[in-house]
Amino acid sequence: NPYALRDNLVMDDEELAEQELMNFKKAGGDAYVNHNK
Repeated sequence: NPYALRDNLVMDDEELAEQELMNFKKAGGDAYVNHNK
């Protein structure tokens, strides 16, 4: 359950976010939707 821990809902580490997006891209990901705004 991704909602069990509040930490799963907040991304406040820019370096980690960039690293995770690059891993997503390397794995073939080509679309990202930001639902924050």
